[in-house]
Order: sequence, then C-alpha cells, then structure tokens
Amino acid sequence: MSDNSRQNIENSVVDICLKYKSYNAMVEENRHSAAEEITDELREKPASVQIRSAWNNCPSEFKPEEFRIELSGGGPATRIVGDLDEHAEVWSVKPQHQDWFQPWKDLPLDEEETKAVKWFANLFYYGS
Repeated sequence: MSDNSRQNIENSVVDICLKYKSYNAMVEENRHSAAEEITDELREKPASVQIRSAWNNCPSEFKPEEFRIELSGGGPATRIVGDLDEHAEVWSVKPQHQDWFQPWKDLPLDEEETKAVKWFANLFYYGS
C-alpha cells in the first residue's frame, strides 16, 4: 500500500494549522476582512460535510451527534470525523485516511493540531 493517503491527510492538517495561525494573527491585528477570507477559503475545501444522529423513534427528534468532512475521495481518500456536543459544536476530531480497499486509519494529532482541526471543523453548521 502506498503512503499517498497518509501524506494527503498530513498535508491537509498542516494547511489547516497554518491557516488557523494566520487567522488568529489577522484577528489580533484587527484585520477582520483578511481573517474572513481565510475562513471563506476553508469553507470551500471539503467535498462534503455530513452529520448523523443516534437511532430514535421520531424524525422530529433528530439531534446531530457525529459529523464527517470529506476532504478527498477515491484512493487516496481523506476525511475528518468527530463527535458533536449537545449544542452541535465540535467535541472531538479524528483526521482519517484510506487507500483503495483498505480500512480507514486515524492520523494522531498533537495538542496544537487538535485545536486547529477543531477550529476548522467548527466553521461548518451542523444544525440544532
């Protein structure tokens, strides 16, 4: 199996981390328009953003509990999955990668990467 899928998700995480740092720097400098450009660009990055809920008896009780942000499909494929809290805010994140016919593998993150990826995932609306 090639390392392309792992390299792709690592590159995505690095890009998210750099943009997170740039965003924070722009906000500190009161350059809100430039900061907004960063978030607008990142909101266009995913191929799809999906949510799901636990089993329940009534569709009106739908409460989002998990999310999936597809970054790229096929082989290699990359995504970020995670859990949502009771306010539909991102609680946890797990970047994952997969090559053709292989299971999904998690990419471990350090504390700063986790913070940046959570920030990225919270750019999207999950309902509730």
